[in-house]
Amino acid sequence: MQTKVVRSKPQDAPALTKIAKAAKGCWAYPKEWMKKWEEELTISPEQIEKDFVFHLDKEGKIVAFYSLSETDGVFDIEHMWVLPEYIGKGLGKVLFKHAKETAMENGGKKIRVESDPNAEGFYIKMGMRRTGEKESSIPERMLPVLELTL
Repeated sequence: MQTKVVRSKPQDAPALTKIAKAAKGCWAYPKEWMKKWEEELTISPEQIEKDFVFHLDKEGKIVAFYSLSETDGVFDIEHMWVLPEYIGKGLGKVLFKHAKETAMENGGKKIRVESDPNAEGFYIKMGMRRTGEKESSIPERMLPVLELTL
């Protein structure tokens, strides 16, 4: 099965949103939290045009994606999601490597992410280190902040 990384187009927004919601949902968060995250998990065509958004195409099907925004050489991972049925198959690693290359090719000095606590271990395996934490949109729920100097 061939998998390739492709620059996302505005018309891919619904498929990317579906992946983000499905992946976040696999962690069995309360329904009220998922509802609160609805906007955060929605990928807009405008975001795809403005940011660095790439997806993994597996034989014509979008199965994973990432989104990077950039400010002064710091690239923030806004999204990095894999469809639940593809988790654990190395696709996250492929996405992260591509995101790192994208940041470097575009003058990036650092990659940063405000990670879901369940994904922190993944980012640490990718070489990032925890530099702090930030309160999430759910009160009293903290998100680890991780960085990687390029």
